Amino acid sequence: MPDYNSINCPICDKRFTPEDDIVVCPECGAPHHRACWMENGACQFNELHSEGFVWKRPDVEKKSEQSAGGESTEAPTVCASCGTVNENGRFFCKKCGALLNKNEETRRPADYINSDTSFDDDDEDGRDGNPFRDTDPYALFVDPLGGVPPEEDFDGVQAKELADFVGRQSSYFLRVFKMLKVKKSKVFFNLSAFLFSGFWLLSKKMYGLGAAVTALLLALRGTIAFLDARFYEPIYEQVKGLTYAEQLGYFNGLSRRDLLAGIILPSALQFLVWGIMIFFGLYANNLYKKHCQKSIKRARNSGNTAQNVIEKKGGTNMLCALSVAVSFYIILMFLQNMLY
Repeated sequence: MPDYNSINCPICDKRFTPEDDIVVCPECGAPHHRACWMENGACQFNELHSEGFVWKRPDVEKKSEQSAGGESTEAPTVCASCGTVNENGRFFCKKCGALLNKNEETRRPADYINSDTSFDDDDEDGRDGNPFRDTDPYALFVDPLGGVPPEEDFDGVQAKELADFVGRQSSYFLRVFKMLKVKKSKVFFNLSAFLFSGFWLLSKKMYGLGAAVTALLLALRGTIAFLDARFYEPIYEQVKGLTYAEQLGYFNGLSRRDLLAGIILPSALQFLVWGIMIFFGLYANNLYKKHCQKSIKRARNSGNTAQNVIEKKGGTNMLCALSVAVSFYIILMFLQNMLY
């Protein structure tokens, strides 16, 4: 949360302290004491909202000369993007990655994106529509928003809200969300989601879908193991020493049940497992984007603060994913030991 300790409440004109309960206007971003807000009944700048008013943090005045030695100390730099007070000597904001410049207007790395960049699929130079191709590469790693402007809208949710919700991997996912938006696509391959489907969903706190996918994959792989042990292995033992012609004769003599349960069904179930993995490899990023948007909107409707959303719904839960993954493979190993 931005540090407002160096400014005053616009209603009571008293300076904020770390212990104060602060409310930030969702329209213009102006901070108020909660008690002042409730007494006033609205934001102090409510009448200006219709004119597009956006509250901007006032410049921090230079500190007075030190009592000893009479030396002056330069004031800390306030980030114009998020309002965080940064210590002297920093080049980038410690919270949002904005470029700090005392002599010019503060710019975020997102501002380095060429505003003339075309997002069309068919460019004159033959390149596909990539909104980040003209962005300073260094900015993509420094900026928690991955070069996406903080106020950019993603179906009713701002980029900065998504970044706060995603957490540590916000730089990567904000770029992915931007690509999906620009290309109007739902497909963007995610290798981790392909390899670890259900576990990946659980790590992103998509518990319902993650649990369902994990249970389905466990059931499919358990069934495959049972069919292999009960039907496929006896067939394999019978044909492994035969010639090709003898194998054909053996398979022609198999009963329909043995052929279905020992050959066809295990293969079909394995293809289904691969199909599920491929599906989530292609669509997991879009599913995660929708999960983030729905969670943030639901929190707004319930009246919760953004910080509560981050703590309860946002970020990752690697402990849950790892615990379920270990249990998953222990169960599979137990089944295989019983069957074989």
